[in-house]
Amino acid sequence: MCRDFQLGCEAGIRFAFGTGLIGGPTHPLAEAAVEFVLAVELGTPPSKALVAGTLLSAEVLGLASTMGSIEVGKIANFVGVAGNPVEDITAVRRPVFVMKNGREISLKGTCTQENCHVNSP
Repeated sequence: MCRDFQLGCEAGIRFAFGTGLIGGPTHPLAEAAVEFVLAVELGTPPSKALVAGTLLSAEVLGLASTMGSIEVGKIANFVGVAGNPVEDITAVRRPVFVMKNGREISLKGTCTQENCHVNSP
């Protein structure tokens, strides 16, 4: 599967991230960041991995006009991380804050691969 991913990228195939299984006790929210890290480990430039997990994912879902990038008029859903993910993609695994619908959501405890809890105010 990893080689197929690499061949697809080399051939110019666009890819998006996402799963309906993220969240809850069986698939913690923090696991979503693993897709970014794996893509970079397989040779995708960090900037391309970030676009795949944001704008391209929104495009695949038909939602790019309202989300997927930070632009005036779009829904403000994004995560602030500790560090620069273009320089170190593992920064996506260190969230500092979460914005959902333009409102900051508090992080309860810390987000790790094992758990990530967010509480709406």
